[in-house]
Amino acid sequence: MKKISRVLTGIAVITMFAGLINPVNVHADSVSDAKSAISSKKDISSQLVNQINDQTNKLNELNKQVVAKQSQLDSTEEAIDTAQQRINELSGKIADTQVQITQRKDNLKKQLVALQKQNSDTVTGNIYIDFILKSDNLSDLISRSFTVNKISGATKDALTAVQDAQKQLADLKSEQEQKENQLQSQKQQIVQDQNDLKAAQKAAQDQQNKLQQELNDNKSALAGLQSQLTQALAAQKAQQEALAAKQQQQTASANSSAATVNTSTANTNTSSNSASSSASMRVMKISFYDPAVLGSSMGYGGVAAALSIYPKGTRLKIVFADGTTIHRVVNDTGTFAYSNPNQLDVAWPNASVPSYGVTTAVVTVE
Repeated sequence: MKKISRVLTGIAVITMFAGLINPVNVHADSVSDAKSAISSKKDISSQLVNQINDQTNKLNELNKQVVAKQSQLDSTEEAIDTAQQRINELSGKIADTQVQITQRKDNLKKQLVALQKQNSDTVTGNIYIDFILKSDNLSDLISRSFTVNKISGATKDALTAVQDAQKQLADLKSEQEQKENQLQSQKQQIVQDQNDLKAAQKAAQDQQNKLQQELNDNKSALAGLQSQLTQALAAQKAQQEALAAKQQQQTASANSSAATVNTSTANTNTSSNSASSSASMRVMKISFYDPAVLGSSMGYGGVAAALSIYPKGTRLKIVFADGTTIHRVVNDTGTFAYSNPNQLDVAWPNASVPSYGVTTAVVTVE
């Protein structure tokens, strides 16, 4: 019955540990997945930051170009205003010169009318010639000729000067108008370039805003993953602590069971005689040795024990923790037995000694 109880207890312990190990593995996977996702998100954030920096530099350069174009446009408009003012000024002067020409012509007309009145009876049909021919004497002739030449030359010079001035002003006005047309064309190109820059500026700003939004979303996701990692680590720690507590509890329970068996065995030994001691039970430490290696021919049917506990020839039933049962006869003792009376050294071929090497077993005298 006790053998069955110990076997069931072992099975229960194994089952309990299996139940604890699986959740730990699950939490370990959660921690690993969270760390991997966090690393990936950090890489993405780093890439987005680099892209935002590049976009910021591009946007700053476009801003500088827009400002430069605005300055260029302001200068061109100022030059256009100056040219227009100059054209207006020249237009006024041309108008004034035209007035002067008209006045000169009017004055000449008046002079001719006056001469015609003075020479109402023209002979030649030319008032200037008739004016000269009507001279009273040589002196009057010279005077009249001089007067005619003076009037004719002055009038001609005055008309020529005014006409030259008018032509010069017209040329300057034409030059200014051409300059204004060039400036207007230049202004249109500047405005077009400025509009193109503003469109590129808006596209760059939109792209930067998009990247910034992606970065913010990535940061939010990263914060969520960090929270998941914290929870997974906490769950893993709690599970490990629970496992440790269960292990400690199981160890304490096993020690308590062993102590109970030893106490029962001790009480039985104390209250019974040698006949009853043959039915006593102990929990013993079990080790293994190969007699053949030691040069002994006793074979593998015996055990070495403290003879004060188990005299030579005592038949023992040994039940291991895994339920394996063997029967052996005490046929040897070893130096270890004097300092380890609760240990048996079981004869066993080296080639098949269990991998655990040392274990415990319930030993009953048959």
